[in-house]
Amino acid sequence: MFDNNHPIFDTKEEYHHPYFVTMQHIIPGLHFSKFSYISEHMIIKTELMKNLIIQIENNQNIPGKFYYEKILMSIDKSEINKSGFSEFETYGTFVDNYYPNFYKHRKWYSQREMVKFYSKLENLNADDFNWLSKDYDAITFEKWDKYEKENFVYIKSIKIHKTCRPKRFFKYYKRIIKNVNLN
Repeated sequence: MFDNNHPIFDTKEEYHHPYFVTMQHIIPGLHFSKFSYISEHMIIKTELMKNLIIQIENNQNIPGKFYYEKILMSIDKSEINKSGFSEFETYGTFVDNYYPNFYKHRKWYSQREMVKFYSKLENLNADDFNWLSKDYDAITFEKWDKYEKENFVYIKSIKIHKTCRPKRFFKYYKRIIKNVNLN
């Protein structure tokens, strides 16, 4: 998580437009990176976070007194129940704009939606871990995903770890599963 005394931002290729719309409202004039700061983990410097909060609270163009009120008021109403704000994306963007040399950057490869394929971590065996680690630094089991048994059955039936690389499989899995009759 550190390179010498510099904390590391692990960055990914992820983009969710509503995050950036909200950021433009709460801190106008930010320049956005070509990568994402959403990596399921982050070292946060308290002083820099306090500065971000102060900057949001000083924005007189948004109703509210506290930063969380201003953030909520800035999220598009159609996104309020979805995902209209990211603390990781906002903090990373703010820091890279105002403190550009404080963090180092490292490319981070992760795969979300593992619940769809394995239901829970305990269902992965050593072959699965070895296969997944060929392309990913981390995998995520998110509670809102739904287990899709046909995905698990397919992965096990073709011995996926001998068939293709994980990144390629997850890129095309919907098309692959759709074209396979598992019965």
